[in-house]
Amino acid sequence: MAEAIHKIMLSEAAARFQLQRSGLVPWLKRHRSHIAELSEFHVAAAEFSDMNLTVLPTDARLLEGATDVSRRSLLLTNDATIVALMRRHGLRHLATNDDDFDGIPDLVVWKPR
Repeated sequence: MAEAIHKIMLSEAAARFQLQRSGLVPWLKRHRSHIAELSEFHVAAAEFSDMNLTVLPTDARLLEGATDVSRRSLLLTNDATIVALMRRHGLRHLATNDDDFDGIPDLVVWKPR
């Protein structure tokens, strides 16, 4: 959910301040006051609270396992953590537009583009 909210923040910032997506995070870090002008990410977070979602917990053992997933599957930490969490709970289907999950053999990736 945090990653989704972050993407919504970046999308709104790119549109509002007429910026390219590349370099947007460093720009926001240099112009932090503009974050206060963004609202869509806050609305999205509130909408998550209203949804009937089950949030799966992470812990130190899961994160340790994610480092193994990262090395074996060549994924960055957040993506590897998602895969480790899915495996822990026997989940195989993932809805994402992130192409990095395409090479994970035990996942079924759904892309809602």
